[in-house]
Amino acid sequence: AAKVLDVGNGVFSAAGVNGNGIKVNFGDEVTKIPARLFSECTGLISITIPDSVTSIGDSAFSGCTGLTSIIIRSGVTSIESSAFFRCTGLTSITIPDSVTSIGSNAFIGCTGLTNVVFENTIGWQVGGVVISSESLSNPSTAATYLTSYRNSDWSRA
Repeated sequence: AAKVLDVGNGVFSAAGVNGNGIKVNFGDEVTKIPARLFSECTGLISITIPDSVTSIGDSAFSGCTGLTSIIIRSGVTSIESSAFFRCTGLTSITIPDSVTSIGSNAFIGCTGLTNVVFENTIGWQVGGVVISSESLSNPSTAATYLTSYRNSDWSRA
C-alpha cells in the first residue's frame, strides 16, 4: 500500500524551523508531499523530491523564500496549486517528462525564476490555451510563462 507522509499542515514552519541552511531528504516510502507541509519555512534552501513521490501538494513549499535548489525526480506527475508560490530565491527548475499537470499559481511570485527546462515541451495547455513547444523550449520564455499565468491550471495530453 502507498505510504503518505502525514505530519500536518505547515508543521515545519509552525515548529519554528526557519534557521539558515535547512536541507531535507525524503525516504523512498514517501509518495506525496502533503499540502502546506513546508509553507513559509524560509530557512529551507535545498530539496530533492525522490522518485517515489507522485504528487507535490497544494502550497507545499509556498513562501519558502530561501529555497534556491529543487530537484524533482521522474516519479512526480502532479504539481498542485500554489506549490511553490512566492519562492523568490528559486532561479532554475526542471519539469520532468513525467509531470502532466501543474496547478494554478504553482510558480506565481517566483520573481527570481528565470530558467525553466521542460523535459517534454509538447502538448501543454494553460487554461485551454495551447502553449507552443517552441516557446517552452526556450528556458527564459518558459520561465516567463510559468510565472505569469495566474489562476489557470497547466495540463499536458
